[in-house]
Amino acid sequence: MLISNKTTDNVLMKLLSKIMLLALPILAACEGGGSDQTCITSGDLQKTCVAKTSHAIPEGIWFGATTTGLAAQTIVLETGQYFSIYTRRTAASSG
Repeated sequence: MLISNKTTDNVLMKLLSKIMLLALPILAACEGGGSDQTCITSGDLQKTCVAKTSHAIPEGIWFGATTTGLAAQTIVLETGQYFSIYTRRTAASSG
């Protein structure tokens, strides 16, 4: 029995969404610690701060939205490879 590509895509999208939702509480529990700035004080007591640079790989699951209103869900692997799914909420049809 052959399964159409559309059915397979729908199943994969639902599975990926569920995996992301399961991982969300774990990711939300991780708080950042410390300051993300490096500050120095000069001899005349002027404080200057600059953002710390990060060389960390942004691996993980990311959620967001595009400027056109699409929801974006992205998985970033430790290799830097990423996979994104963009979804749009549609109005339910009656009928």
